[in-house]
Amino acid sequence: MKKVRGFLLFILLLALLSVRIQAEEMIDVNFYDEYGNLISSQELSYGEEIVVPTVLKDGYNFIGFNTQPNGNGEYLNSDIAIKSQNYYAVYMLTSYQVMYYLDNELIHTETISYGNNAPNISVSNKEGYQFSGWNGLSNITEDRSIYAVYTKIEEIEQKEEVKETEKYSELELINKDEKIQEIERSSKESDIIASPSLATKEKQLQQKNGSRLISGIFVFLGSFILFYIFMKKMNFKKKN
Repeated sequence: MKKVRGFLLFILLLALLSVRIQAEEMIDVNFYDEYGNLISSQELSYGEEIVVPTVLKDGYNFIGFNTQPNGNGEYLNSDIAIKSQNYYAVYMLTSYQVMYYLDNELIHTETISYGNNAPNISVSNKEGYQFSGWNGLSNITEDRSIYAVYTKIEEIEQKEEVKETEKYSELELINKDEKIQEIERSSKESDIIASPSLATKEKQLQQKNGSRLISGIFVFLGSFILFYIFMKKMNFKKKN
């Protein structure tokens, strides 16, 4: 019996010693974001309270701090320091409800993730009106009610007529420009045909200069002959 008591007392002493050693041992607790960036680093004594940092991310719900970055480990469920550990922030993408209303009547609901666009659901036309789409389909960042937009068929027809008129006027301008360009092109071609080439002009100039030279020679010879005849007559009169 005494041996049993002595053994139990020994075990108790070991347990008390272990607790004392753990109490004196410093514990490192580190918190990281989902990208591995350090948020907070704390050096604590065994049993000391952990200061859990607050982390927020726009468009996401914070799930908690996990021992694995992908959230497959253990989540921090106590703020008492027991052992050294690294923790990683884990988030879940926020989703919102998009409610489609037709003439103030809810006809459809979609769950859309943060920042995404809601689908464009088709609905039938109304008498005298054509369905044009939904307002507020893009960039969903909150619960949203959207309403069908209709356009009068008369307005659509008027817009189509305006487009056709503008298109016709544009075609007329294009045709007019093309005709003007064609006339200018024809005029240039006519000028090119009508005006002699440079070589032809040079040839004509040479012929003209040659004609002038020949005419000058004939005039010179004619003058010389007339002068000779005149001198002959003068000499003849003197002799007589």
